Amino acid sequence: MRETDISYNIRAIGRAIDVINVIAQSSEPLKLIEISARSNLNKTTTLRILANLQQAGWVYRLEGDVYSLGFKLLAISQNVASSLSSYKAVRDAIVRVSRDTHETVLFSIWDGENAVCIDKATGTFYIGIIQQINEVTPINAGATGFATLMTMEEKDARKILQTSSFRSYTLKTPVTVESLYNKYD
Repeated sequence: MRETDISYNIRAIGRAIDVINVIAQSSEPLKLIEISARSNLNKTTTLRILANLQQAGWVYRLEGDVYSLGFKLLAISQNVASSLSSYKAVRDAIVRVSRDTHETVLFSIWDGENAVCIDKATGTFYIGIIQQINEVTPINAGATGFATLMTMEEKDARKILQTSSFRSYTLKTPVTVESLYNKYD
C-alpha cells in the first residue's frame, strides 16, 4: 500500500468520526445540511459517509430525512463499559458522591481540545445542569471545561491555554489567554 493510500484512509475515517460526533452531540436527529455544516464537510461527502454509516448500523435515517445514532453504537458502548473496570470504579464513585451530597456529579475527560462528559449521576437537589453524556464543553465556556483544565498539571494547562483559540458564547465568555490565565490562577 502506498503512503498516500494510508493517509487517505485515515482522513476518511476521521471524517466519518466527525460525522458521528456531530450526531452524538445533538439532542435530536439532524438533517443532512446540519450535519454537513457542523462537520465542515460538503453535502456530497457527508451523504456518502452517512450512507456507509447507515449500512453498518451506526446511523439511522429516520422519517423526514433526519439522522440519529444507530443502536450498533449502543451495543459497542455497552461492551466497552462492561469491560472497563476503571469506568465501573468511577461510575460507583460518582453515584456514591451524588447519593451522599444529593448533588449532580459529572465525570468529564480531556479529549485534547475540549472536556467530554463521560458519565453523570443526577442528585436529588434540582439544579439546572444541562450537561449530557458525550457532550463536548470548551475549556473557556462553562464550569465543566474549566474544571477539567484545573485537574491538569499547571504546565499542561498553560500549554493548552497558549495553543488554543477561544470562541465567545456570551458577552461574559473569557476569550483571551490573559483572562483565562487570571481565572486559572
